[in-house]
Amino acid sequence: MISFNNMGNLGRLANQMFQYASLKGIARKHGYDFSIPPEEVFGQYDPLVRDDKLNIYNVFDSIHNNNIQISRNQVLQERMHEFDEELFIKCPDNIDLYGYYQSPKYFEHIADEIKNDFKFSNEVKSICDEMYESINGKKVVSLHIRRTDYTVNNNHPLQPMSYYEDALKLFDKNVQILVFSDDPKWCQ
Repeated sequence: MISFNNMGNLGRLANQMFQYASLKGIARKHGYDFSIPPEEVFGQYDPLVRDDKLNIYNVFDSIHNNNIQISRNQVLQERMHEFDEELFIKCPDNIDLYGYYQSPKYFEHIADEIKNDFKFSNEVKSICDEMYESINGKKVVSLHIRRTDYTVNNNHPLQPMSYYEDALKLFDKNVQILVFSDDPKWCQ
């Protein structure tokens, strides 16, 4: 059985999705069982995850159908921040993956299964449906502003307010702006 005990400690929802999909993809390629950490330890070392309702357990109901446990496997860390073909082809059993695994090449062979796993829960879907209905055919611009972890991460510089102002000048002033952010107070 391969595991990913640190899922939830290495990034928020999008990272968790890549990690889960890659774990499952590697396991399926080799015929291994796999496990993910229990919800009660999920994000225990990352306060941004621990305090965030948007994690794979709360967003995707099917996640609860997996083998959920901490496995005492030897850790195998990804060697690079891109697809590691050698790891994918030669991954041994009874290891604990560690890293970000941000390539669909780890799971493209089971893409339909992953898409099924990532169907939103009814609660999330109803919130999205309500928001979609409020738009009701209006012209909308989606604006994404990520801040919280970027305020302390030099690898991802924060954009100044002028960046967003200049971008919005490219659109009709009457267009509705839909803001997606991890820092809504700053956005207001």
